[in-house]
Amino acid sequence: FHRNGSVDMVEELWIEMAKLNLTPNVSSYGILMAAYCTGGAMEKAQNVWEDLREKGLRPDVGAYNTLIGGYCRMGEIEKAEELCRQMGLEGLNGTVVTYQ
Repeated sequence: FHRNGSVDMVEELWIEMAKLNLTPNVSSYGILMAAYCTGGAMEKAQNVWEDLREKGLRPDVGAYNTLIGGYCRMGEIEKAEELCRQMGLEGLNGTVVTYQ
């Protein structure tokens, strides 16, 4: 859904998951972040990132790549670089996707 810009649909599914008492995992958060990043809504993507962390989940390389890519597309290179540093501090290695 997020790849074709259907942010509304991803948000609706997120709400539906909450209604069904389904607990989102890192991949679920990543899909929501990707939808926001694709739409240029980086503040919303950052809020999802913070929610993921507050829930005690550990972002994986895919989640980092999503947010890093979003910030790069918006020209916010400093934020992307900070996420790369943070990823390294957490013991995660970037992939080709991280640095493209």
